[in-house]
Amino acid sequence: MIKVGLLLRLHGMWRGGVVYYRNLLECYQEHPDPDVQMEVFTDQADELAKFRCDNLQVQSCPELLSGAIWNWPRRKLRRRIKGRLGYDPVLLRLMERNHIDLLTHIGLGRQTSVKTLPWQSDFQHKVFPQFFSPEECAGRDSEIANSALWGNILLSSQDAANSFRKYYPELASVRTHVLQFSSIASLSVNIINRAELEEKYPVQKPYFFLPNQFWHHKNHKVVVDALRLTPPDIRVVCTGLMEDRRNPSYVSELLDSVRKYGLEQRFICLGELPYRIMISLMRHSLAVVQPSLFEGWSTTVEEAKALGVRIILSNLDVHKEQAPERGTYFEPHSPEDLAVCLQQVFAEQDSTPEELYWDNRREYRARVARQLSENYARILKVVSEKST
Repeated sequence: MIKVGLLLRLHGMWRGGVVYYRNLLECYQEHPDPDVQMEVFTDQADELAKFRCDNLQVQSCPELLSGAIWNWPRRKLRRRIKGRLGYDPVLLRLMERNHIDLLTHIGLGRQTSVKTLPWQSDFQHKVFPQFFSPEECAGRDSEIANSALWGNILLSSQDAANSFRKYYPELASVRTHVLQFSSIASLSVNIINRAELEEKYPVQKPYFFLPNQFWHHKNHKVVVDALRLTPPDIRVVCTGLMEDRRNPSYVSELLDSVRKYGLEQRFICLGELPYRIMISLMRHSLAVVQPSLFEGWSTTVEEAKALGVRIILSNLDVHKEQAPERGTYFEPHSPEDLAVCLQQVFAEQDSTPEELYWDNRREYRARVARQLSENYARILKVVSEKST
C-alpha cells in the first residue's frame, strides 16, 4: 500500500482552491483505492472530519499549519531556513514522522527522503506577465523548477500541460500528469428556493450570473461593454471578491464605468457570498457567464456543468477542453460577440429543458466522482512506481 500525504491549509485559500480540494476529498472518500492510504494534514480538521473513511484519514496539526509558526516573524525565519537548505525541514520532518511515501499537490524542495507530486494550477504569469510583478514571476518560476525535482508535476488540463512544455523546455524530463477535476460539491448544496432568494437579493427578474472574483484577467469589463449593446431587460448579477491585489485600481475603474453608462441596475455586484447562496443563484439563473481571459481549469464551468445550467463562455482552449454540453462560446475581446450570445439565450429561456438537465444531476455526480477518484489513484500509483 502507498501512503500518500496531502497538506491542506484552508484558511486564507482562494475559493476556487477550497472547492477543488473538497471535491477531490469527497470523490476519493466515495471511491477509495484499496492500494492507497491517504493522510490529510490540516489546520481545520473539524471542518474536514466528514471526509474520513477507511482509506482517507484527517490529522489535525494546528501548531504547524495555523498557529504560532505561521505568524510573520517565524514564517520569515522559516523561509530563510528553507532558502538556505533548499527544502522545508519542518514539513519534511512531519512527512517522515508519519511515514509518508508520496506527498501530493506540493513540493518539499531539494530533499531526497519523500517523493513529491506538486500541483501547478496554471501558468498565468507566463501568458499575462503584466498582471504580476517581476518578483512574483521569478518566484513562481523558481518554485516550479524546485517543485519538479522529483520529476513529476500534476496539472488540471491538457492545455496546462501544453503550456508547461512551451514555457519550460529546460524541464523536458519532467513527467506531466493531468487530473481534470469536476465539481460535485455544488450538488451537495441544499438549494435555496427562488422566492427566498428574491427576498434578500435583486433577482426578481430573469438574470445572468457571473460568479468570478473581480480580478483583471476575469474580464468583467467585456460584460459591462456588452450590456451597453443589449436591451434593458438583460441583467447580470455578479458575486465574488471585489478586490484585485495585483491591480488595486481595477475594481473602482470598472464600477466607475458601470455608473458612467447608467448600468447600476443591470450590472449588479453582490460581493462575496456563502457557497450555498452562490450555487443557488447559479441554479436559478438564465445562464452563467464566464468571460475570463485565462483559466487553468475553471471551477465556474464545472459548477455550471454539474448543475445543468447553460453557460456563455470565452473561447479559450481550456474552456473548449472542459466542453460544457450547454455551452455557447464567444470571443473574449468582443463585447459585440457577447451581446449576441446574451440576447440569444435571453430569447430562448424555457424552464422545461432546465428541469430535465437538473434531474440528470445524480447520474452526472456518480459518473464524475468515480472518474476523478480512479484517475487520481492511477496517477499516484504511476508516480510512486516511477519514482522508486
